[in-house]
Parts: sequence; structure tokens; C-alpha cells
Amino acid sequence: MTWAEFSPDSKLLATTGADRSVKVWNVEAGKLLYTLSEATDWNYAVAWSPDGRHLAAAGVDKSIRVWPAGPTKKRLEHSVFAHEGPVIRLVYSSDGKTLYSLGEDRVVK
Repeated sequence: MTWAEFSPDSKLLATTGADRSVKVWNVEAGKLLYTLSEATDWNYAVAWSPDGRHLAAAGVDKSIRVWPAGPTKKRLEHSVFAHEGPVIRLVYSSDGKTLYSLGEDRVVK
């Protein structure tokens, strides 16, 4: 299973899933641009910040990871153990200052 989210300008698509990585695609060309990885298990969620400058992913390993978006910026910026169960959804606030997560533990953070 794969999860996907378009960038704010809809030019890029971030996908994630069982391979434990986040892949960023050029939508128009259908071309893989770059891959981000650090997860130790499946990812269930991926989210772009509203300004398109960051990507967040989370999943079975109960952690949230955030990277700067861009093919030359593959370094992990933030990583945090977030829930007692897998993280199933990530959503940025409209101003991009807060990242909300929902876990299978029925907790929103």
C-alpha cells in the first residue's frame, strides 16, 4: 500500500509506504526526483508543509521525521517518537508552525 500527497503547488507528489522511504516525483514528467529514508518500518502518512519547504512522514515505528524538501537537502532535520501505536495521519496547520499527528493509539498530538 502506498500513501501520497501533492505539494502545495501541485507540481510534486510525495509517496510513502512499505519500502520505508519517501519518494518525491515530478508530476508533469512522471519522474522520480529524490528519495528520503530513515524509517525502520512502513510509513503510513506523508505531509508537505504549506510553504512546500518541508516534508514529514510517519508510520509503524511510531516516530515522525521531518526533512527539508529538495533534492540536495536529504538530511533529516527532526525526528521524534510520537505515539504508543503507529502514526496514521499527519497534517500541518495552515501557517506551517504546527504539525498534528494521529496515532492508532487514538491520540492526536
